[in-house]
Amino acid sequence: MRPSTFGRLQVRFALAAMAVYVAVSFRVGAVFPFYDFPMFSQMTESRGRTYVRDLAGAEHAVADFDRWWCPRLEAALATERPCGLPQTWVHDEMMGVGNVATWLRSHAADRPTGEPVELLLRVWRAAADGGAPVVTDCSIMHCKAHRITQKSGT
Repeated sequence: MRPSTFGRLQVRFALAAMAVYVAVSFRVGAVFPFYDFPMFSQMTESRGRTYVRDLAGAEHAVADFDRWWCPRLEAALATERPCGLPQTWVHDEMMGVGNVATWLRSHAADRPTGEPVELLLRVWRAAADGGAPVVTDCSIMHCKAHRITQKSGT
């Protein structure tokens, strides 16, 4: 049975549309719907996230604090893979602020005020047996920082 002319046109249109989509995606880069979402397209055996723990043990995002005082920042930068973990703590896309070191420097305090906090790296590694991921927390450094309070009504 011969395919209809209409069917061949549909196939050609679909192939042309896919070719245009691919060409546009290479041209525009990281713009939805052309973005390849690195968290899905760049699969690794481990993923990490830099986070903050306060004195009460509560966990927070680094961006929840401002006016950071971290006397060991430069030493910590020299060892950007703490505790022998495969994941770096310096650049953390999940954090939402990009480079953690840049965030800490651009939100630095001029004196050691604020509440004591601990900067940590949490790494999830794929289990060899295919089971639940193995979670490891590693202390990067202790700092002082001011909690950013949200305005009422937000």
